[in-house]
Amino acid sequence: MLIVMKFGGSSLASAAHIRRAAELIADQRKNGDQVAVVVSAQGDTTDELITKAKEITETPPGRERDMLLSCGEQMSMALMAMQLEALGCPAVSFCGWQAGICTEARHGDARILKVEPHRVKQALEAGKVAVVAGFQGIDRHENITTLGRGGSDTTAVALAAFLQADKCMIYTDVDGVYDRDPRLYPEAVRFDTISYADMLALARQGAQVLHDRCVELATLLPGVRVLHGDATSQSLLESEGLARTDALVTLTGLDELNMVISLYGNSQGVPQIITKLGRMGSSGIVDDLPLGSLIYPKALCCNTIVRYVRAMQNQTEAAVSLHHIADGQVEALEFHVTETTKGCGIPLKNLKLKNNVLIAGISHGSVTEIPNGDSCFHKDDAVVVVTSGRGVLNQINDIFA
Repeated sequence: MLIVMKFGGSSLASAAHIRRAAELIADQRKNGDQVAVVVSAQGDTTDELITKAKEITETPPGRERDMLLSCGEQMSMALMAMQLEALGCPAVSFCGWQAGICTEARHGDARILKVEPHRVKQALEAGKVAVVAGFQGIDRHENITTLGRGGSDTTAVALAAFLQADKCMIYTDVDGVYDRDPRLYPEAVRFDTISYADMLALARQGAQVLHDRCVELATLLPGVRVLHGDATSQSLLESEGLARTDALVTLTGLDELNMVISLYGNSQGVPQIITKLGRMGSSGIVDDLPLGSLIYPKALCCNTIVRYVRAMQNQTEAAVSLHHIADGQVEALEFHVTETTKGCGIPLKNLKLKNNVLIAGISHGSVTEIPNGDSCFHKDDAVVVVTSGRGVLNQINDIFA
């Protein structure tokens, strides 16, 4: 089995703590398992580094702050590797960038975009324990980034997902997950088991057992194999067994690239192909090509909005308001065009609408149109309007400036 073990700062607070953690790791390896370890900074090291930075300036540059804070985990990984070697257990340590932890270009609270753990895999295959510094990664500009408080949990789960590990074990100084902090509330109840949704809710409410992003990743990546590479590379597609897959879905931002990959998948006998098309969706060129099922983002958005609107009570000459779109920040409304509606028969590009108002769909009877600048609405049509909700739109004429 391949096991990822993560140890938090309180579990590594002293040399004695590190030795106890190392003994657990060594015992796991004696079972014949491959073991990768993710470590946090020791004890209060991160807080101490923040204090040192504030002795210089209250507002340190984000890049330099991340360079400083990443030192805590790097110290832990080196000490852990040393302790494992002292116990006769071969080990090698890796900084986040050496382990292939790639993040967005954001300092202090970066999200992991992908993991390319080539060197970690090599160490595991050589029979060594790979000790990885948590909480840190590298962005596309080759700058060190940090993942925010609790980011080592996220490192562990992401590494486990991309290594296709059999198990990810998070070690902490409490004996489980409680409904509240057992150190403050002696009557706190410990969960024997807990769902992803409940754990995520607790994490977001401030529970410090697991980082919320680590729970999100564990939810989103159960048994999923993620590949990173050039999707137009024939050798990559063949080596990854494209011909043996059950389905191929092409979702890049380029219609042409999606079409090429889907056509190649068809030539390899992939039974189910789904191709995303944007601007070429209305082109007759694609009709006779073996691209499988075609999906059009604009049509999906329009149809979703119309479906919600149709589900609401239909009120003649009144707006039907939809709530909870984009967490309540956006409303979609359907208006019925009457003889008193302004703008009938006028191309949309010539209409002066209020700010934050978008005409997202026009229904001509049973036909729904995704409008463009030349589209018009007429009497008895239905118009779907999307607005940020700033101001009240009671009737269709309220959309005009």
